[in-house]
Parts: sequence; C-alpha cells; structure tokens
Amino acid sequence: MQVLHGSTRGLMLTKIYEYYEEQVSANILNKSTKKMVHFSEGGPGSYGYNNTYSVLGNLIELSDGYMYVGGLEPVLSRSYGNGINEEWNVFVQKYSKNFYNMNLAEDMQLLKNTSIREASGTPSEYNGYGRLYLNGDEKDYGIKWLTDLKNNSVILVRAVKVKGENIVILWEQFAIKENYSTSGEYQGYVPVNSSKRDMYYMIIDKNANVILEPTFIPNVNMNDEELYVYNNDKIYWTTTDSNKLNVHVLDISQYLTSLKGDYDENGTVDISDAYMLLRSIVKEEVYTDNQIKTIDMDDSGDIDITDAYYLLRYIVKNM
Repeated sequence: MQVLHGSTRGLMLTKIYEYYEEQVSANILNKSTKKMVHFSEGGPGSYGYNNTYSVLGNLIELSDGYMYVGGLEPVLSRSYGNGINEEWNVFVQKYSKNFYNMNLAEDMQLLKNTSIREASGTPSEYNGYGRLYLNGDEKDYGIKWLTDLKNNSVILVRAVKVKGENIVILWEQFAIKENYSTSGEYQGYVPVNSSKRDMYYMIIDKNANVILEPTFIPNVNMNDEELYVYNNDKIYWTTTDSNKLNVHVLDISQYLTSLKGDYDENGTVDISDAYMLLRSIVKEEVYTDNQIKTIDMDDSGDIDITDAYYLLRYIVKNM
C-alpha cells in the first residue's frame, strides 16, 4: 500500500500486487483514480503550487480498513494562499480495504455521518503565477475533525497503532497571526514563532471514537524524521539537543483497556484467541496482570481450562 500526494492536489491510494496472474508480470498496479482528500490551491509563483496545505501523519492498517491521520485546512480553497490560508487541524478518514474496486469516493469511506468538504471561494487569476488544479466541483467525504484550533495551527502529525487497534495521535502546533501578506493581494497566515512548538496527543479507537481528548505534553518536542515506537503500553521517540540524544517515553497504559477474550489484542475476539489461550494453559505460561484481566473469562483470578471453555462458547455464540 502506498500513499500518493503532491502535484495532483489530492491524496490517492494505490495497491500493488506482487504475484503472477494469467502470465502477467509481477507488480501489477491497481489504483483508484478518485482522490480521498483534496488540497487547497497552491500559492503564486513557480514554487507556490507545490504547497499542499496539509501534513501527512500516517496510514494505519486495521482489521476492517485503513485509517489515514493527518493535518489539513478545513476549507478547501480555490484561491491562492500564502503559506497557510487558515489553521490546519488534525483529521482522520477511514478507507475500505476494497477501495480499488469502488467507483465512488464516498463509498470508499467507512466513517459515516460526517459533513462533506466542498471546494469554495473564487479562483485566482492565473496570470502566469502557477497552475490551477481545482475545478470547483471537488468533494471530500468521511473526514472527521479531531481538533478545532483557533489562532494555532498543526505543523507536524504522527500516529501509532496500539493495543486493541486503538490509535495514538501526536502532533505539534504553533501560534499564528492573521492578515500577513508578502505579495499584494495574496493574504494568509504565517507563524509568529515557529520555534515555540507545543506538543499534544490524543487516543481514538478504530472507529475514530475519542478515548482520550487532546492532552498537552509539557517540555517535550517531536522528531519529524523518525518513527514512533509502541511497546508495552508506552510510546518512544528521540530528539537531539546540543549534540545530546534525548529519549522520550509516553505512558498510555491507564487509557488502554483490552477487549475481554482478545488474547492477541488485535481488536477482535475469534478462534485464534481461543487457540492461543489453550496453548498457553498447556504450556503453563506465566501471565501478566493485563493478560489476566483480558482472558480470565469467569473472573476467578486464575487462568485455566474453564476460561478456555467460556471463551469458546462466547465465540461460537457470536459467530
């Protein structure tokens, strides 16, 4: 799976198959021609129309779809901007795993009851300042906004899948000021102090329901060049400061709860959980406190064959 965005003025997904079928060579490219989300018109000049007015967070594979996490301008503007048209906010979309077989962009989206983001505003005069991309009939579906920033803008976003198919979203934001212009009629926002960045995080479930509201992380910054690692209910990342390496640890254990019976913590309870539980009982494995809470099906405080029986009965009943 690849995420493609840039001069298309929008984001599309591409699925690449790595096998032979009917004597056709490998790496068959099957892509959707529908943009999942569009970008506002770029700024004036040869450099400006490369601005997407968005920030990529991550594309996370879940058991029932793909969650895209990023930062974006809420208004899809047809007018040229100047760096930032308005505050960027954190948003998510969730795509069907069968998106490449669907013809309509709205059918590819799994988050329903969301407002439609439509192109608006008066197109800028071309005047040799840059290519115009938006026709005015563009529509984005399935966008759920997770922040509503005023006078602050998201500058960096990252997302990590954690226990139970929950997602931790981390971002940095900075203060901006209005009505700044360096080129006559082109108005926009620019940073007041881009070195003063505040870091926040929040937690959502696999359906974009909020588990933890945006929470400030004091005295910490993000690293925009590395992955954020999740292990044992903690998220790790590093930053450098005056040739010193700093390791940061975010403990999220108090906000994570496992689904009862979900032994492998993949967000669903199925026969694989029962198999793993039976195997662990036979091997007389030692369980952590969290595992006991998850797989102690009769709440006896012990893990034994009775728990396996109750788990199997639950799975069969819900098949």
